[in-house]
Amino acid sequence: MHNNAEHKPSKNIANISLHWLQKLLRLWSLQTLTSLPERLRNLWQQLLGSYWFIPTACVLLGLLLAPLLVLMDQQFDRATVKEISFAFTGDNAYVVIPLQNHNLQQTLALHIAIDHNYDDNI
Repeated sequence: MHNNAEHKPSKNIANISLHWLQKLLRLWSLQTLTSLPERLRNLWQQLLGSYWFIPTACVLLGLLLAPLLVLMDQQFDRATVKEISFAFTGDNAYVVIPLQNHNLQQTLALHIAIDHNYDDNI
């Protein structure tokens, strides 16, 4: 005999799926086809207003672009890439890395100074 609590999560998932299916069917029913552009506009606004849509879209775009960019990287040799004025080939990385380190040190020192001054004023 199975415990009733074991089937509860799958039942909830089924109810949620059924709810979304009913919502989708209502969206595409003949009665709502006249107001379809307005309903789609509202749906789009709801998606853009949610907190998960834009980050998820960025992740999906990154996943789609990654193989394409790898293929492009494999197709071009270093001499071709050096001819492109805005392309960074990594040759001058020994200059960039110390600059980044210096900027990090300045930011940290500024943060410590502000924090110290704030503590003195309290």
